Amino acid sequence: MAQLLFKCQPACICDVLRGLVVCYTCFEFIEVSKRYVPELVNYLCSVVGCFSRSSEAFLFRPFSRKSKLREQLSQSCSSTDGVSGSNEERSSVLVELLMDATTHHGSEQEFSPSSRLAVARVCLKLLLSLMDTYKHLPSFSEIFQPVKTNLECWAGEEQCLVAKELCVSALEALNGCMSDSCKIVLQLLKQKPKSIKFFEPKFDEVYEVNRRKARSRVSGEKQRLKHKVKRERKGAIRELKKDSSFLAREKLKDQLERDAEREKKTRQIMQDLEMMQHESKRERLKKH
Repeated sequence: MAQLLFKCQPACICDVLRGLVVCYTCFEFIEVSKRYVPELVNYLCSVVGCFSRSSEAFLFRPFSRKSKLREQLSQSCSSTDGVSGSNEERSSVLVELLMDATTHHGSEQEFSPSSRLAVARVCLKLLLSLMDTYKHLPSFSEIFQPVKTNLECWAGEEQCLVAKELCVSALEALNGCMSDSCKIVLQLLKQKPKSIKFFEPKFDEVYEVNRRKARSRVSGEKQRLKHKVKRERKGAIRELKKDSSFLAREKLKDQLERDAEREKKTRQIMQDLEMMQHESKRERLKKH
């Protein structure tokens, strides 16, 4: 239904009546769920804009400013044969208007001013129903601002007293809904400024550099424990240094002993080899 209202361009009042029937059917579907259908609001807003000749009126797709349909709807209306009552009465009147439009479709005969007034009444009734349905939305004012502009243009140009009264009453209802749905600007929470803490300074009448300040029992115990921990830490570091130096000395001593023993074995082997070489030379000399 939304695509029908958005894409199908009305060429005559008959098409507008068909669109109003679609609007009424669409409104019945969303009346309980209160779902926002922008095509529905734009269509009714454009129909209201077609009743005005002003260039400031808002016309959304598929309506156009320079069309024969707008010239037909902007003619003055009669004060008879109006439409009022409940939704069922509006629905029956829509059906009758649609049948009337279908009968005259394709002929040169135009609709009577009373039919235009009936169309205006049905359109305004649907707009009022939509206002009541969407008044809880935060963007209500922005959604119905074009409708308000079209109603103001129509009310300023309309010469028919009945149509003008309908337009003014709808405009007053819209202004009341807009005033009720005013937005509250976000603001930071107001907090009292925190005062700066002031402390009274303590002065010594006789100042001594080497004198320790008097401490409370808790602070004194805390300082004593800190001093004890510091002393224990220094002692532990000193013992660790002694242990590491002792281990290094022992490691060096073992390395030197192994090197000396290896050198002694090497020297003994070299002596044995020299003795064997000497004996071999002597045996060769004896043979020659």
